[in-house]
Amino acid sequence: MADPDKKPAFEKVGECLYRYVATGKYYARFESNGRELRRSLGTTDRALAKRKLVDLQRATARTSGAGDRLTLADLCDRYLATVQNQREKTIYRKDAIARRIKADWPGGADVVISKVQQSQIAAWLASYDFGVPSYNLHLMFVRDAFSLAVADHLLADSPAAALKIKKSKKPIRKTPSFEDFQAIVANIRGMVHNPDAQHSGNFVEFIGLAGLGQAEATALTWGDID
Repeated sequence: MADPDKKPAFEKVGECLYRYVATGKYYARFESNGRELRRSLGTTDRALAKRKLVDLQRATARTSGAGDRLTLADLCDRYLATVQNQREKTIYRKDAIARRIKADWPGGADVVISKVQQSQIAAWLASYDFGVPSYNLHLMFVRDAFSLAVADHLLADSPAAALKIKKSKKPIRKTPSFEDFQAIVANIRGMVHNPDAQHSGNFVEFIGLAGLGQAEATALTWGDID
């Protein structure tokens, strides 16, 4: 028997609008294309929640309902068909990402796209031990695929839209002391098996003393010399 003193987790605050008591966030709950849709509106502001609800209902009304039938694996194939005019290397990389989705997606890639949640995408990305560039490539593939589904009116919105691209950490480049610099130049000149050791040492010494990068020094002409 339900406890009459226990407060419900959700309280209805308007037509199709609910508030989660624990956090104060608002949720939408309404029928679309013959199915019930429940979606977080991502805000604790009631006025904003009402506007987001209306936008969501309008966007959902434009969808065909095919998102309840198209699987994630099928969406990958649908997206890959749109990138066949890109560079061969790019196509190969995206095809590899699609294979990973089909093989490693939490719960299986036969899930219909309307059931895919943001947390599943985040969990799939977190399952790999790769660096920032690879993470971003995989995320962009998923974002682009779901953007295609939205553009084709298969979904009202994308579950990947809120996931952010990671920023690469700025590399730490240590500047050697002048003594270390002189030792580096001497070491280069001392490479007895390198016939260009003296020239290489001279070049490194020049760019170090002049404060130039390799590309800048390479572009110099005699007209630049004082």
